[in-house]
Amino acid sequence: AKATDAAGLTATSGPVKLTIQAASSAAKLTITSPADGAPFAAPATITLHATAIDPNGYISRVEFYAGTNKIGLSELTFIRAPNPGEPILHAYEWRNVAAGEYRVTAVAKDSKGVTVASPGGSPRFSLRSG
Repeated sequence: AKATDAAGLTATSGPVKLTIQAASSAAKLTITSPADGAPFAAPATITLHATAIDPNGYISRVEFYAGTNKIGLSELTFIRAPNPGEPILHAYEWRNVAAGEYRVTAVAKDSKGVTVASPGGSPRFSLRSG
């Protein structure tokens, strides 16, 4: 920076280093419920919730999996497209879930067609017999 005072004298500051980082453009998909380790009694109805965030658009379709088995999907239709980066809440009601141990994941495609999945530490829960 350079400054000039009322008498016309100037002074110059030393250089300053700036680093500009690009905003994260990666979409995120997170299962928000049930909580990891949540107990259920079989046969159960379990409502799965996921939050999808796409900084470049929005995610309107999320598929839910128990292990490698697709158990359902949430697909939303909008009258007006959400703002880019706005969190989109998805839900799926998984019915008549038998006793056993399950790890649930969610998978979607972002606005650029790139597949995004919930983190590997997605909720794990057990269902005990009635």
